[in-house]
Amino acid sequence: MPLFFYKDPFLRNIMFLSWDLSQPSYCWAKPVIYLYPEDKTDIKVSLDWDFKNLITYPKYSKIWDVESDEKSQIIDKNTWIKYDYLFWEDLLKYKAPDEGFVIEKWKLDKFFNEKLTHLWLNLKEINEFKKYWLPQMQKNNFYFINFLNTKQMNKIAPITINPRPDNILRVFMNFRGLDEFIEVKEQKLERFDRKWFYVVEWGGRKE
Repeated sequence: MPLFFYKDPFLRNIMFLSWDLSQPSYCWAKPVIYLYPEDKTDIKVSLDWDFKNLITYPKYSKIWDVESDEKSQIIDKNTWIKYDYLFWEDLLKYKAPDEGFVIEKWKLDKFFNEKLTHLWLNLKEINEFKKYWLPQMQKNNFYFINFLNTKQMNKIAPITINPRPDNILRVFMNFRGLDEFIEVKEQKLERFDRKWFYVVEWGGRKE
């Protein structure tokens, strides 16, 4: 019987039994959702896929019922606790793009500043992204990196937000360590409009 062991972001050890290891299923690490309405607004967020091992913060029960303002100061209306973002994690199936970027370890900070700024993440979002991922990208000399975009993520892990945002950015990084440089086709990244009611989501996984 195949066994799969996983330590979640809350340092809990989880064991999966009879997992179908022939399927391309991967664990997302730290996808977070920021909500930026123009004014303080009641917002409902639902995660619309078949969960495998869903982990959320704050607790998700069929829906997130929250209030948020233009700075993404989110209040969970069940507990009235304030959050900077909504967190989810699950095991999902997808195929990563073939194109991407090969970056030397010491250039990663500059790379993320350039690419995430191009995608139009703000300074707070970029710093939180780097704070989480850069410590996990120190063992190898080079890293192959690519990103899934909003359209791809809407197929893999669809979400519903009510009221509907005017703009939404969903960007998820895939990466793997390399011992030496390899040639890859460079990935083209589309920009995003931060205006009116918009939502930003970032996350990723190590291959």
